[in-house]
Amino acid sequence: MDNKITTGSTNSYGVNESEIENTLMHQAKKELEPNKQIQPPEELWQKINSQIKMIDNEDKASSFSIKRKLSIGVFSTAASLFLVSMVWLMWSNHQLQNQLKQVIITNQYLELQLEKENTPSYYQTKLITQIRELENELLFSHDDKEMLSLLIARKKIMQKIVELQKEENHEYSI
Repeated sequence: MDNKITTGSTNSYGVNESEIENTLMHQAKKELEPNKQIQPPEELWQKINSQIKMIDNEDKASSFSIKRKLSIGVFSTAASLFLVSMVWLMWSNHQLQNQLKQVIITNQYLELQLEKENTPSYYQTKLITQIRELENELLFSHDDKEMLSLLIARKKIMQKIVELQKEENHEYSI
């Protein structure tokens, strides 16, 4: 496979240009053969491989530490939210219990005032019947908020009864 081009051109020195090109091409071909290529020393290859391994280990370690930090952050956020919700539920329950105690004490006070009057009027009897109905609903209620609203309604009815009794006492005094 000789790629000689025969042209009759010669340069100023009297050398055929195509022969020069062919010679240069053959020299380049010989230099590019695999067995003639220059190989770096073995210790340089070992150093390159160790650096590649070190970089891989650092990448693995850094990705592991990032994943670890991320998971710790997620778990700490979840724990904080759980703690805040538990504290809020406890505080809400405590407030509701305090309100319930206050309503019960007020109702007991009003009942004591009602017991002072022995003969209730027709309207007072009607209000007392409403109170008994509310008490029946209280017996079957299991929700604290519902109990609180029933006790508040009971308190208002009892206050009406006490006001009626006071008005009746004032009527007799005139």
